Amino acid sequence: MKARTLKSAVSGKRPRLLANGPGRKPSGRVQRAPSEAKLKVRTIVVPVDFSPESKKALQYASKLAAKLGSGLQLVHVVEPASFVDDLPNIALLRPDQEVAKEARVRLQSLMTDEVDRSIPVQAAVRIGKPYHEIVSFAKTGDADLIVISTHGYTGLKHALLGSTAERVVRHATCPVLVVR
Repeated sequence: MKARTLKSAVSGKRPRLLANGPGRKPSGRVQRAPSEAKLKVRTIVVPVDFSPESKKALQYASKLAAKLGSGLQLVHVVEPASFVDDLPNIALLRPDQEVAKEARVRLQSLMTDEVDRSIPVQAAVRIGKPYHEIVSFAKTGDADLIVISTHGYTGLKHALLGSTAERVVRHATCPVLVVR
């Protein structure tokens, strides 16, 4: 059986399906799911950290939302500064609330500049651990999909900084599309 498959692969001919299961002959047809089984994506969550990579993910999600007739929910997470051994945070530069307020303004700007006006879009700012807040936001908002960017760090940078996208993929309750 294997020789036939390999021979047809080498000869350039399309390989035949040799078996569909015990005792069945190959039909040559692909069974399709009923049209009711189509993927329904009503809400797409897009985490935004204002980097070029997250803007690329937003553009991708915007095009996807336009094709699928979905709405977008943008979320930015302000991570509080933390110190060793869970000592209380000390505001060195600006309080988290001030940073969150500025992020809301920047999200509003992104919504008007990067998202087609025909797509329903909402924005939110949260304070906490980014992966946890993104997963929580998607779960409470009944998201059907998360479109997130990755910075593509490798080696030492990845080990030190970790990957928010990787953690979101691990903990999310809905599908996650990672845009590099």
